[in-house]
Amino acid sequence: MKKNNKTSMLLLLAVFACLAASCEKETLTLNDNVSNNNQIETKDIIKFDNMDEYTKVLDSVLSMNDLELKLYEESMGYISFGRECDEFYENIDFEKFTTKEELLSFVDNNSDYLVITEDEEGELYIETPFSTNSRRYLMNKDRLFMIGETYYKVFEDGLVSAEENNLEELKQIKVSSIGAFESTHSLQVIKSKREIIDVDSKDNTHNCGTCVEVKKTRDRYRTRVRLSLSMEQGIYANNYYTNITCEFVVRPLKKTLGVWYFCGRTISGDVKVAYDVNLMMTNNGIYWLRRTFHKTNPGRGDSKWKDGYSYTIDGEWRNNHHIAGYDIWAETPSVPRLEMSANKEIL
Repeated sequence: MKKNNKTSMLLLLAVFACLAASCEKETLTLNDNVSNNNQIETKDIIKFDNMDEYTKVLDSVLSMNDLELKLYEESMGYISFGRECDEFYENIDFEKFTTKEELLSFVDNNSDYLVITEDEEGELYIETPFSTNSRRYLMNKDRLFMIGETYYKVFEDGLVSAEENNLEELKQIKVSSIGAFESTHSLQVIKSKREIIDVDSKDNTHNCGTCVEVKKTRDRYRTRVRLSLSMEQGIYANNYYTNITCEFVVRPLKKTLGVWYFCGRTISGDVKVAYDVNLMMTNNGIYWLRRTFHKTNPGRGDSKWKDGYSYTIDGEWRNNHHIAGYDIWAETPSVPRLEMSANKEIL
């Protein structure tokens, strides 16, 4: 038993060592930023000491594969709602269903962990709740986490925050979308801003919107690549902040009974991305910030390959941001190489 415990600990340390060695981001490793004592509160709400710690952990979690995420969460003593949904999903044998009605009924009966989505072509997908939300691995089943003494609830299109004396009011919000909600004296609404203002982009050429999705299919198999950029503006400790997150996810999928579901495959790929954010400085006028990143995956068996960046800037900035360019390819043994690109010259 002692030998097994020692082996598990060595494996955990090795994973964190690999994360630190391969990290290209301007953040510290998780071991330098999060302690088991201050991140976990009662009722399984994940707690961060301040906005800086929260942002660094979110940035690191974006890059973790399933094994790294599991080892990290276990080392911190919690299981996120995102991981709970993923593990429920992975234990389903979708090929056992004999009719489409039976399959859709199963999804409906397990709506806490599964949802049906429809793409622009009318094709159906079995997904997990909040699968496109970068905070799904930081929230508990009630969609809550804490920064300092402030509680935050996650929605598909943003966050709502409240102090402890208004926590029950926050918990009572059951819908998944903020929609037309507005801030009140007790609840602060922080909406994700993904709209594009055509007349206010860095230039007309380098504006690819805030979400790009491409699919490639062969028979019952499909590869899907989704690239997204979002901005959120809120108030923390009486100061404005702006959070910017750029993320990509590569998914292998398989079709059964006319419905697509996630499957595991060896994924290879290369991703280069540039994105622009329009910032307003009080004393220095307006300027555009361009950031780029490059990620590669030489071939690893998994149900997804994901990565990205998240960072927070002090202050309230202009609501203008867009993907400026990308050069991406991805492939699995089941589907030929998928390629997508725009404005490669700026990468």
